[in-house]
Amino acid sequence: MKGGQLSESEELHRLVLEHRHEALGHGHPDTLESKSSLAILLSESGKLEESELMHRQVLETRVASLGADHPDTLSSKQSLASVLLSCGKLAESEQLHRELLGVHARQLGPDHPNILLLRLNLANVLSVAGTPDKLGESEVLYRQVTEALTARLGKGHPSVLTCKLKLAKVLLATGKFEESEQHFREALEFMIETFGEGDPTAMSCKHNLATVLLKAGKVAEAETLYRQLLETTQAAFGADSPNAFSCKHTLGNVLLTAGKLEESEQMHRQVLALRESSLGANDLETLNSKNSLALVLSEQGQIDVAEKLQREVLASVTRILGVDHPRTQKCKHNLADVLGKAGKHEEVRELLGVT
Repeated sequence: MKGGQLSESEELHRLVLEHRHEALGHGHPDTLESKSSLAILLSESGKLEESELMHRQVLETRVASLGADHPDTLSSKQSLASVLLSCGKLAESEQLHRELLGVHARQLGPDHPNILLLRLNLANVLSVAGTPDKLGESEVLYRQVTEALTARLGKGHPSVLTCKLKLAKVLLATGKFEESEQHFREALEFMIETFGEGDPTAMSCKHNLATVLLKAGKVAEAETLYRQLLETTQAAFGADSPNAFSCKHTLGNVLLTAGKLEESEQMHRQVLALRESSLGANDLETLNSKNSLALVLSEQGQIDVAEKLQREVLASVTRILGVDHPRTQKCKHNLADVLGKAGKHEEVRELLGVT
């Protein structure tokens, strides 16, 4: 649903909710259904805070009137858990997903199809959390769901491919590059065969495969895939599109890894100029391009220019994100590396707070 349609639908939902609230009372099932529908619509519109509040109100009322294990109560809990995930409130979202899985397992049995969806939802939360123990548990859950769905639906089914891609991403995050690469290759082959090279899902899968190859040290093949992605992206979205900028930026970084410094510099200069003109000099994406260009120049031995750029990046990122932000700290270490190459060791110690 597009922005205008969402706004119009939201207005209508609010009118219906107001009418039902006045006519039936806030605890009536029809009123709660309207509030739940509005909360879902608000979530789709990005109004997560209000959506969360409404879902909490509906859940609290349904627990009191219907009980904790009633299907409508469980539906409200699922909706709240999803919004909490979108809000980044991972601990509470995880807790609710675990409660849902436990209740449904008792009611339906461990092999019911709905249990697979609940396991998948829990795995999604755990994978976003990203800690080693959460990633390990999400890997186990993704394997269980993928295996069960493959047995029921066949390996080429879209639901199986979705689970396999999620598993491949977790394997990438945990450093299991060989198996991750295998899953991405299988999925990409099917997607290109079925949807074509220009399909957005196929392009995303190719990007993930290239990332795995790069981390596994297969730089030449990764470079080939990123070049293909750049060509496909420019054809689909235009050479001056944000998607093309992002793809060219990534390829520039790969070329740096491959030691192709001149082409890498040229690519980063192009992206930096385009981002400065379209986004402004202090946009974080622009600053990311400036940082990447500085890294290339440093490798080429252009230390003075690299130092100047890294100082500019650090000053801007500190102003935007604050001194303690992880990205600010990364920029600080990038500047320290350049200063070290320039022989300014005293300034490096001062910058990093080393005595």
